[in-house]
Amino acid sequence: MAAITVARLYDPGPIQPLVLIDENIGVLMQGDWWFFRVDHIEGIPPSRQTTQNLGAVNNNANSGETEITVARAQDGSVLHIRAAPLDPVEVDFFSGRSTGGRHTTYSTKARVTPWTSNLDPYWSSTTMFVFGNQRSIYANAYNETGYNLGQSRIRFWGYRYRLVPFPAAVSAALRRHLKREELSDGDRTMLRDVRVTLVPAEGRD
Repeated sequence: MAAITVARLYDPGPIQPLVLIDENIGVLMQGDWWFFRVDHIEGIPPSRQTTQNLGAVNNNANSGETEITVARAQDGSVLHIRAAPLDPVEVDFFSGRSTGGRHTTYSTKARVTPWTSNLDPYWSSTTMFVFGNQRSIYANAYNETGYNLGQSRIRFWGYRYRLVPFPAAVSAALRRHLKREELSDGDRTMLRDVRVTLVPAEGRD
């Protein structure tokens, strides 16, 4: 039967690839699991090119919800990234435009600030994923410093995984297995030597 593990998305250390090249992942998208083999992994170091400026923000104002274009993913790839504000702003992140956002509790929504690193030095709590053209990341920067800011920069870094889809029949059998549905003998044969790491990281409202 398939060997299925769940990725540890928020381990409190430097960001690391979730799998190796030629290993398999299951990605939760639009309420269902999709399965891929990873045929290439590329590091995305923190750099000027992966920094986005949300613009000037006056005191007690915000930048408005803005797509993070430096963190777009190509079709057939997934970005696995973290983020850190470089200026003294508080940032809300959203998986898709005008969604409920990330880092939410029942009654409130946490923001990421330059001081998040005081308790989370590797920014692990900011871990986000972008799957191809599914739901880009958006951000809104708030200025509560008491003075106007000329810029509101956020830096991103992490990894890009290039994906090869599983055969449709194998994916369907894996979905049945995860839902604890009855498997046919053919399903069991297909899944006998399959190993998959699940990435339950879809942004949910």
